[in-house]
Amino acid sequence: MIILSMNMSKITISLLVLIFSSVIFGCATSLKQDLQKIDTGMDKSDVLNLLGSPWITRRVKTQDHWIYRFYEADQEYRKQFVFEYGKVVKMSGAKPFPNPEVKLKDAGNIEEFRDAAKMKQKKYNSGFKPMDDQSNDD
Repeated sequence: MIILSMNMSKITISLLVLIFSSVIFGCATSLKQDLQKIDTGMDKSDVLNLLGSPWITRRVKTQDHWIYRFYEADQEYRKQFVFEYGKVVKMSGAKPFPNPEVKLKDAGNIEEFRDAAKMKQKKYNSGFKPMDDQSNDD
């Protein structure tokens, strides 16, 4: 009886892990695919209906900048959309975001790791400039 109970517990845990993994990885894949459906001229409401709420929003003069992120394997990617008067006017390609955890192995101590992570993030964030000179290609 105890053996049967232990087997049922293992089966239950395995099923829960399988369902949880399917939901997590299924959502990430569909967001990546949905990001590719956005095109210039689309309304904010259409983007919200397709992608949901953005991860980051900011307003620069008359433009709204929305940033979405998704994961592929262990790599984080971010894609930015720029709106004017409620319509997509520009978008960036999906840019990989540096993973500071990779540098943890190379850092001699936590201070070196923090400094390296801050520098990477500062360098990455400076990449979000006005998109006048960027194409709409992924």
